[in-house]
Parts: sequence; structure tokens; C-alpha cells
Amino acid sequence: MVENVTVEGGHPRRRAAALAITLLIAALLAAAAPAAADKPGQYYRDFFGHDDRVEVDSTQYPWSAVGKVYFDSGGHCSGTLVAPRVVLTAAHCFFIGDGSGRIDRPTDFFAGFSEGRYVARARAVSWYVPPDFNPVRHLQTSDIDGLDWGFLVLNEPLDAEAGVIPVYPLTAAELHRAMEGGWHRITQAGYSADTENRLTAHRGCPVIRVFDDLTIFHQCDTLQGDSGSPLFIEVDGGPRVVALESATYGNPEGPFDFNMAVDARAFYQPLQRFLRESRLLNRAD
Repeated sequence: MVENVTVEGGHPRRRAAALAITLLIAALLAAAAPAAADKPGQYYRDFFGHDDRVEVDSTQYPWSAVGKVYFDSGGHCSGTLVAPRVVLTAAHCFFIGDGSGRIDRPTDFFAGFSEGRYVARARAVSWYVPPDFNPVRHLQTSDIDGLDWGFLVLNEPLDAEAGVIPVYPLTAAELHRAMEGGWHRITQAGYSADTENRLTAHRGCPVIRVFDDLTIFHQCDTLQGDSGSPLFIEVDGGPRVVALESATYGNPEGPFDFNMAVDARAFYQPLQRFLRESRLLNRAD
């Protein structure tokens, strides 16, 4: 169990120099994936002493509800089907990651993608990010970390083929229990840069810090390409998304960086409102 975990205010957090979970750099790293074994620091700096990821069968639920979101640039992020026609992913994924703030429009979502095959596919017809999210500021400051979430609307429902993982709003008590190791096991699943054509998952990740800007630090093994991927738990009703992978911060006091996710308290109510206003609550809508 990780010691000295705390609930903290929105203090400045220095973003790691390789905040390369942006689409442009992710695409470059993905292209260099065969050289990963020669440059372990480039790919495995976010691992906490050991690579705990395992490949999972993306044709089987809940993995089938996780997929790849593609963009005009050719880059990708991970995403989760959280309603029949709605995919949850990171807000920064909708922008070119070169600091220009230019939009990178989503094109398609491939649910349960694996080695060129997929469980279901649909086109992106619209998308939404919080009005106050600014992609340039997001690269430069931690002030808007809690806004790094967005929704992608598909041209047709995919739930019958892929399934849906609903969003679960966390409570402060649950977050404290998670930090203390006394809560549900957390699983992260996404399309990492070094295995971008296969879905990998890390089961049993610990939450190590909670911040009042609705973000958390965790120790799930993630890389470029995992941006927008879900952190979820298993409850009696099935899997529930409790957080969304966002960024990496350097840790000047320790050997490992901090992986950051936006917890579901940030986007649960906006998602419900978005579904109502967009008439996307039901499969037939």
C-alpha cells in the first residue's frame, strides 16, 4: 500500500517534459514502437517498477466497450462507449498537440479494436468539450486539469455489439477508501503506444492522491495513446467508469512520475445533461 496519500488542493503540478500523450507526439511514438526495446526510458518511464499490463480479449465485454478514436491527423486516443451513441475520451484529444490549439476533428470510433479487426465501428458526427477547456493552457498549466474530458457522438448506436460501461460518480468517502486500499480494484484499459493495435489492461491499480480539482494520481501503467482511456471498477451491476486517463506529471522527489486521471465527479452530471439535451438517452434516439 502506498503511504502518505493525501487529499490536496489545486497546487501547481509540474507537467512532465514528455507530456506526449498529445496526439501529434503519440503518433510519432507509435511509429517508433519497434524500437521500444532499445529505448526503455522512452516507453516505460510511467511504469512503477514493473509492467503490469496484460493483453485482453477485446471481443468480450467489458473490453469490447473500449476502443480507439481516430482523428484527422491520423492519431488516436482511447475511448469508452458510455451510452449507445456516445464515447467518453479526453478533451485534449480533439486538438493538435503542438501548442497551436488547432482542432483535430474525430473521424471514427472502433469498439473492441484488435489488430485491424473490431467489434463495431461508427463515424463521428459531433463532439463536445467543456467550454472553459483551452488546449494551449492545458499544455502549460495544471489549472484546468479537471476539464480534460469530452464526448464524441456517433452516427449510429453500438451498444448491441459492444456494450456500454456507465459512468459512476465517486464520493469523497470512496476516494479515501481507494487510497487506503480498502475499495474496489481499479482497472485501466487502453491502446498504449507500444501495443497500439492491441488492447491492454492493468488490473488492481492504486489511487495515491486525490485533488479538489476533481483529479487523481494513480499508478496504472499507461503510455502515450492511453489518453482518454477508462479507469473502471466492478460492482454488482457490472463495470462502471470512475475516472478518465489524462496526463503525466514529473515527480522530483521520487523515481516514478505521477499518472493523472480526471475522476467521474467532473463529467458525470455534464454527461447526463448532454444526453438529455441531445436526446441520446435511449438507443433509438
